[in-house]
Amino acid sequence: MASIELGQIDLNLFVTLDAVLREGSVRGAAVRLGVTQSAVSHGLRRLRDALGDPLVVRTARGMRATPRAERLANALRRSLGDLDSALRDTAVFEPAVARRTFTISAADATEAVLLPPLMRLLVQEAPNIDLIIRPQAPGVAERLADGELDIALGVFPEASGALRVQPLYRQQYVCMVRQDHPEVKRSLTLERYLKLSHIRVAPQGTADSPVDDALARQGRRRKVALVVPHFLVAPMVVAETDLALLLPERLARRYAELVPVRLVQPPLEVAGFTVSQLWSERVHLDPGHMWLRKRLASVARSI
Repeated sequence: MASIELGQIDLNLFVTLDAVLREGSVRGAAVRLGVTQSAVSHGLRRLRDALGDPLVVRTARGMRATPRAERLANALRRSLGDLDSALRDTAVFEPAVARRTFTISAADATEAVLLPPLMRLLVQEAPNIDLIIRPQAPGVAERLADGELDIALGVFPEASGALRVQPLYRQQYVCMVRQDHPEVKRSLTLERYLKLSHIRVAPQGTADSPVDDALARQGRRRKVALVVPHFLVAPMVVAETDLALLLPERLARRYAELVPVRLVQPPLEVAGFTVSQLWSERVHLDPGHMWLRKRLASVARSI
C-alpha cells in the first residue's frame, strides 16, 4: 500500500474518528460533535476510504475499533487534547455566558457534600455550565490525561507525573444512630458500641474499613449486619433500625438534616482523610478549568 500523506486527508475526519472511538457509537459521536448522525457516518466513510481500513466494526457488544484505529486512538487524543489546550489558553472565560460541559469523577459521599452548594453557585454564576459526574474507577490518571475527565475528586495523597492535586477539606468520622435509639444516649462507650449491630459501607467491595482496622489493633471486632456498596441508602436504614453506622462527618451532617438520626462521637480513634481535587497539567492553565477549580475550593471552604 502506498504511504499516506497527512496533507491528503481532511483533518476534521480525525476529529470525527476520535469522537466515535470515545463514545462507542455514531449517535454518541454526533451528540458530542453537535452534528447529525449522517454527517458522522459520511466522515467515517471518507476516512475509511482514505486509509483503506474499516476503523470500527459493529459487534454484539457495540462498535469496536480495529487494530489500526486503536493505534490511532492514543495519538489522536494526545494531539487533539494538546491542540484544544492551546486554543483555550488565550481564551477569556466569562462564566455568565460560557457554554461548556465538565466531567468530574467522585464517590457518592463526596457528591453529597459538594454538589448541592456547587450547583447552587453554578445556577447563579454560570447557568450554561453543565456537569457530568462519573463514578470513581481505576485508571484516573489516564482518564485525566486523555481528557475523559476534567477533575477527579477523592483521596489522593500526592500527585505524580503530569498531574496536580489540591486538598479541599478534611473528613473525620462520626457514629450515626436513629433519633430514638434505645441503647445509645449522648455518648457511646466502646463496650456499648460493640454490643450494637452495624452497617459497613464498602465502595470497592472490600471487607476491611477504617473502624475495623482500629478495632483490630485493639484485638476487638464488631458485628456487621449489613454491607452496602455506597452511602446513599445506609442512613435511611439507620433511621428505621437499631443499626449503627460510622461515616464521614460532613456527609453525616447533611443526612441528619433529612432523616431522623443522631450523631455521636465514636468511642475509638478512627483515622480521617482529606478530600482533594486532581487534574492534568494539560488543562492547568485553561481559564474555564481554573474557574471551576476555584469554585470547588470555595465551596469546600464553606461547608
